[in-house]
Amino acid sequence: MNGRTTVFDVPYETGRNGLTHLPVSLQTHAPLDVVVISLGTNDLFVPGVNAFHAAHGAMKLAEVALASDCGPADAPPKVLVLVPPPFLPLGIWEPDAPDGVAESGRFAEHFAAMSVEYGEVPLLDLGEHVASSPVDGIHFEADDHRVIGQVVAERLRPMLASV
Repeated sequence: MNGRTTVFDVPYETGRNGLTHLPVSLQTHAPLDVVVISLGTNDLFVPGVNAFHAAHGAMKLAEVALASDCGPADAPPKVLVLVPPPFLPLGIWEPDAPDGVAESGRFAEHFAAMSVEYGEVPLLDLGEHVASSPVDGIHFEADDHRVIGQVVAERLRPMLASV
């Protein structure tokens, strides 16, 4: 869903809090071998939220999935968290996230620290593979979508080999 946050409510766009919807999604789609969490970008558009908060929110979602019984044989599914790449200049989005470009440059650092704090949750830093589109600073071009699919599949293969 467009505009989804990790754990934050957006007053002017209700129903976007990922934490509210994750338990229902886990139950609805169980059994799940793996859950890929790809959120955090939209968190920086919530007033007062920074890269640390976004990383903490993503790890909270991982914690929920890892504490669930929605994997095979009522065990928890495996989890992979994708780290959003840094923003490029935001253009029309700048008023909604005035510190977004600077904060997004801290995603990798904060996601890595939170991964350790939450027990070494597996991460894939998309910023090592793709860049945000220069068109709007946050989305991806078609070629980057292909690269994301390839690197996620590559990362999931060994995770799924033991399932």
